Amino acid sequence: MHVNLLHYNPTGLSVSGAAYEPSPQPVANAFIAELRANGIVAHIRRSRGGDIDAACGQLRERTQRE
Repeated sequence: MHVNLLHYNPTGLSVSGAAYEPSPQPVANAFIAELRANGIVAHIRRSRGGDIDAACGQLRERTQRE
């Protein structure tokens, strides 16, 4: 198994009304370390598209705002 993790891309309020934020880097690093300590190959992928509102989840948010 190979786990690819992405930092959460903020999009404002969720459908349930909650506002989520990406995990701080030390928290993400600790999570990756725990996965690896248990024999799971894991990486944090570089997020792309946030600068143009095209990262995962952001296209939906822009459409809903318009």
